[in-house]
Amino acid sequence: MGYNTKNYREQGGEKTVIGGEVILAADCIITDERPCPIPYIPASGASTAANAVKDLNVLIGHLKEAGLIEPEIPTLQVAMLETEVASLVGEAAVLSVQAEASDGRALAYQWYSNTGATNTGGTLISGATASTYEAPTSSAGTAYYYCVVSDATAGATKAFADAATEACTVTVTEA
Repeated sequence: MGYNTKNYREQGGEKTVIGGEVILAADCIITDERPCPIPYIPASGASTAANAVKDLNVLIGHLKEAGLIEPEIPTLQVAMLETEVASLVGEAAVLSVQAEASDGRALAYQWYSNTGATNTGGTLISGATASTYEAPTSSAGTAYYYCVVSDATAGATKAFADAATEACTVTVTEA
């Protein structure tokens, strides 16, 4: 701020701008009338990861109380759009999953193939990480696929558990 900066009250009188230094006398009283102020939290002196997590959880609790973090636990809705797909050899067989987190967070997808119509114990399909997957149709037969949807945020702790879709049966026949 420059030498000629002055104190002023913005139009409407709801905000005072102070240009310069504010000196508070030793006996002054500052009153915080915000609805839910965040209390002072000293810098963490944690020397272990477990204690750092404890300190972080205290901070998160105060931020929730102050209304700065949404206290509701997000939920995940997942559904396979089609559970049976028929295709001819060489035709496209595109599988799609519809997934949505209640708070709009980013989601991650991983597709699996399986030997039966179940959504556990399958084989991870490398590179199949989108909400759609084009199943191979180079030869006749029946195969099963499912997708596991998860929280895509970078945190170590996820907001909700991973969710698997129902298995989708893909039947490929000769033309």
